[in-house]
Amino acid sequence: MPNDDRDTVIWMRPEITGRGRQPAYSRERIAQAAITIADAEGLDAVSMRRVAAEIGAGTMSLYRYVRNKDELHQLMVDFGIDPEDMPDTMEWSKALREIAVRSRELAHCHPWYPALAAGMAFPGPRALFGFERMMSYLDGLGL
Repeated sequence: MPNDDRDTVIWMRPEITGRGRQPAYSRERIAQAAITIADAEGLDAVSMRRVAAEIGAGTMSLYRYVRNKDELHQLMVDFGIDPEDMPDTMEWSKALREIAVRSRELAHCHPWYPALAAGMAFPGPRALFGFERMMSYLDGLGL
């Protein structure tokens, strides 16, 4: 049993869809607002109140999209990368080099990203897609 918040696994809840009022904000917009704040002022400046103000929402309405700050951080990590930017197929050595270069650029552009990503128990859907794409480059090598 988890004994504190650090041991609690945060699962990203599904995107709001279906019946009722259409969501006013997308997860991407929320994540990008948080990323912008973190890039400019550091991760400590990212708060539910600050992100809500950045997108023009009330603080409490942001909880309709993310449960808490940990889930907001998970969203930031998931939207910090763009896995669809990589081609479907690529020669494995070129792919690994490209992934290394992009990872370095990501850490340079978003200094908070590596520490935050390392603390995530599970990847979000975009990150998982990126891992699968990366592994596809190695498929068939007999590793």
